Amino acid sequence: LRTRATDVAATAGLTYTFTSGDRVNLNGRYADQGQTEYDTVDQYPIASGVESYRGRFANVRVFTRDVWELGGDYEHAFDNGDVLNALFVYNLSYDRDDRIFYHTPPGAPQITDRLQRQVPDRSERILRASYRWGVAPNQWLEFGGEAAINTLNQKVSAFTFNGTTPQQVAVPNAVADVDEKRFEGFTTYTWQPQPAFQIDGG
Repeated sequence: LRTRATDVAATAGLTYTFTSGDRVNLNGRYADQGQTEYDTVDQYPIASGVESYRGRFANVRVFTRDVWELGGDYEHAFDNGDVLNALFVYNLSYDRDDRIFYHTPPGAPQITDRLQRQVPDRSERILRASYRWGVAPNQWLEFGGEAAINTLNQKVSAFTFNGTTPQQVAVPNAVADVDEKRFEGFTTYTWQPQPAFQIDGG
């Protein structure tokens, strides 16, 4: 088994503080990932006690993924010390996973047998907001909520080859669409009686 992989990523970030003290952070990321696996085997079947060479069989997997991510948060501090915070995350992932099967008969050129392909596209969107309230000296109550939407759109296909011409094969449930929606509320209580001692509960 031989494997070759690539992983190229680029990130960027921006922070801006307003004269009022409010702060905005933005960040982005792009990743180009790929992996190719080669798995080969030589077959020597034995018939009537005689070993013969049937040929070389190869399974090649070619996987690629493009990932886009964008996120940011905003923070506002009130004059009384309370803090409002909001953030968002949005990412997209485009995948392609090919598995190609070959065989090479003795003394003959390589023949492509079949191809299996999966193309899943994923996305995630998250929005979160919280408010931190100072209920007493060294005591804070934070409450907020988070909403998230996750999606998966996947296509599966299969082909056999007649010579060099691919012929598509019917695949059950070849197209799948999945949507997940989630909402969560939360409350956290923090008490710091001493600078080196803090109690959290939620």
